[in-house]
Amino acid sequence: MKKLKDKRRFLITGVKGGIGKTYTCYLLADYFSRVRNMLTVIINCDAKHNHLTEVYKGKPNIEVFNIPMEKNNDVYGMILEGVNNYPDAAVIIDTPGQTTNSMELPFAIAWVTEEEGSILWVTGKDPSCIDVLKTAHEQNMPCPVIVIQKVAMEEMRVWLNSDIRKKYGISTKNELYIPEMPSSLWGKLFWSEDKSARITLREIIEDENKSYNMMYRLSAKQYTETFKGILECVEVPKIRIQEL
Repeated sequence: MKKLKDKRRFLITGVKGGIGKTYTCYLLADYFSRVRNMLTVIINCDAKHNHLTEVYKGKPNIEVFNIPMEKNNDVYGMILEGVNNYPDAAVIIDTPGQTTNSMELPFAIAWVTEEEGSILWVTGKDPSCIDVLKTAHEQNMPCPVIVIQKVAMEEMRVWLNSDIRKKYGISTKNELYIPEMPSSLWGKLFWSEDKSARITLREIIEDENKSYNMMYRLSAKQYTETFKGILECVEVPKIRIQEL
């Protein structure tokens, strides 16, 4: 069974905003562009946010395209067309919080089967997250890797005891537990009022910003190394599709 590090196509999704989808996108982009030195293409489908374009503007090995789901009727066709233009690149799709119409089953199936992509489903302890994943399961969506961002012990307990894990056949082999990055680092990375003061995780790790606090740099480096280790051991779920 393939590990996440062996995949090249990632669709990051989840039921609502603010649970770590774009955060996961940052980490994947950093891993493939910096650690693996691969061309990395990010497709931002969230019309409300343009952080990815700002963060990676002019950075080596990374290209960002904005294809808002809310403004394009043929967004899935545009995504697949764009992906085909970069056969050797790592492609990461960052989606907005899911609604009933923004994650079509045919696209999910095509992504997994034709593009050999992975679906990373970001979730939390909110019951709505599990309910939507359960509905997706009932509709025969390909089994995703489960991502729990900024996890607390209570969130972990709720998730481990949820019925959807059993119905999906999910084990720890395809669950990606990401620890919380220090809030002091996260805030300075992407939310500084002074845009010129914003720096990326990549810049911190490569020590391009000499004035940055050494403790922050060390924390980011350790965090990225942890994420790298996770990608190298997490297994991609087997495709579970009854009918195509």
